[in-house]
Amino acid sequence: MGSGATVAMASRVIITRFLLRSARIFIAGRFTLLAVFLLLFAPFILVPSASPSLFAQDYSSGASGQDSQQAFTLSGSVVNAATGAPVPRALVTLYGPRRRSVMSNAEGQFSFEGVTAGSMQVGAEKPGYFSEQEMKLRAGNQGAMPETVTVVRESSTVTVKLIPESVIAGRITENGVGVEGVPVTAMTLEIQDGFRQWAQRGNAVSDEDGEFRLAGLTVGEYYLQIGPKGPEGMGGKGPQSGYGRVFYPGPPAAEGGSPMAVGLGQRAEMEIGVKREPWFVVSGAVRATEPVMNWNIQLVDDHGGTLVAGGRHSFETGEFEMRAPAGNYTLRAMTFARGRASATAMPLTVHGDVTGLQVAVGSGGVIPVKIKTESAGTKAPTTSEWTKVTFGNGRKLSGAGMPPVSIYLRRMGEFEEGRNLFAAMDESGRPETLAVRGLEPGNYWLEASNNAPWYVASAECGGVDLLREELTVTTGAPCAEIDVTLRDDGASLHVSGTWDGDPAQAAVLILPERAPQQTILGQVSKDGDVGFGDLAPGAYNVLLIDRADGLEYKNPEAMAGHLGKAAHVTLGAGQEGSVKGELVRR
Repeated sequence: MGSGATVAMASRVIITRFLLRSARIFIAGRFTLLAVFLLLFAPFILVPSASPSLFAQDYSSGASGQDSQQAFTLSGSVVNAATGAPVPRALVTLYGPRRRSVMSNAEGQFSFEGVTAGSMQVGAEKPGYFSEQEMKLRAGNQGAMPETVTVVRESSTVTVKLIPESVIAGRITENGVGVEGVPVTAMTLEIQDGFRQWAQRGNAVSDEDGEFRLAGLTVGEYYLQIGPKGPEGMGGKGPQSGYGRVFYPGPPAAEGGSPMAVGLGQRAEMEIGVKREPWFVVSGAVRATEPVMNWNIQLVDDHGGTLVAGGRHSFETGEFEMRAPAGNYTLRAMTFARGRASATAMPLTVHGDVTGLQVAVGSGGVIPVKIKTESAGTKAPTTSEWTKVTFGNGRKLSGAGMPPVSIYLRRMGEFEEGRNLFAAMDESGRPETLAVRGLEPGNYWLEASNNAPWYVASAECGGVDLLREELTVTTGAPCAEIDVTLRDDGASLHVSGTWDGDPAQAAVLILPERAPQQTILGQVSKDGDVGFGDLAPGAYNVLLIDRADGLEYKNPEAMAGHLGKAAHVTLGAGQEGSVKGELVRR
């Protein structure tokens, strides 16, 4: 044992004895809980040292001691990806046969001793930074792993990069005076599940001086949404004023609008002026065609923002009263009854008090979903053979179950994040109650997740081919039912690729020529292959690409420029195919 380790061990013993003696004194008094804490945690107190290995703490449950195989030392450093400067006091984790963690020292250095030869992952984390794995996960690469290092000799080294967070800070003022309690949200355009949508990436509320700080941001382009902040005591009578919703540097998606660019590790600062304005009364009653258990009502502006308007609501009578500044809105109401949800939406312009609204919510926003199975030889399951339904109270329903495919309608639009409607049965669990409920006016894409051995052969609503076309809803239900046909003679496809250098894994996009919006995303390792099963017979474009983040892979127009580099394959019913792709680097 080295002299440094000996000193550290002796220091721990001295501190432990002191704490134990102190604990006995506390026990003699009235500080029993503190004494127990000291007794429990004294053995774990570490004395800092210049040697990073002294900070090591083994989280594994494996046996301790020297491994029977030859052991090596893995050392390295943690650096700032933007500046190259060392990052001290970062938690570094080695993911190998045993999971071990150390803290980097003041120079950002660390080491693991007694490491056996082989490949393993090394990752680091510290508040105020992102790991490269976190950045890949945020970009939609769900298979992202920490950096891989191969230990093959006595002294192996690795450099782990941490990406500094970006910060937006500022002050909300009215006539130069700070305004307290104004919510501030950072918004950025992102690709989510292959679609382009606005996403919120930070929230704050201005303090008593009007100051706010949005941390934990990545490099990118942002708009700030400021407000709304309603009047104090919004249930009161008479004229009231508050702060409406404004955007900085301007409204998103506006003609000629330009977002605010935030660089890697940058701190952007600004002062944003707001102006108090009148908030008018919006009142009326929600009327349902059947008894309901609950209901809610919202005002949504042109940018998809829900106005937090407070006010008064009576669940017994359906009456509501809230306030809003002047503007154009969509009034959305939803009711819930016996496991079913119904919704309605109506345009609303506010330039003064709006009273006496009658908001009718019926069953018009419900589309039944009928599923038909066609078997090419295997026995098609009956509804009683579907997966059984179990409710929260543990009650199982005899003869009922979940269908062999999950169907949902995705609300289209950049400001429609998370507004997806799933096909579900009501509380009875009977398959004939399967339906999409809560439809509001708008455009929708159908997405399906099928269970083996089935694939979706067709899906139609009236004359609309839902695998290729958007479903437009104006009022009520656009068709009598959604007809879905499943078949079990699907094809399978193996995709492989070989390339030089990084990445260790590439994205695989399977684009059906007949229905490119139903693109499948997967991953393949270098010199490996990946299989896709239960594919509908037909022609496919197969694209092997180094990364899929920021790629609208479910938008045919956005993908048109990449198809020239894709491999092409046509699969017949029950056929097994294979294709070797050429890596496309973006």
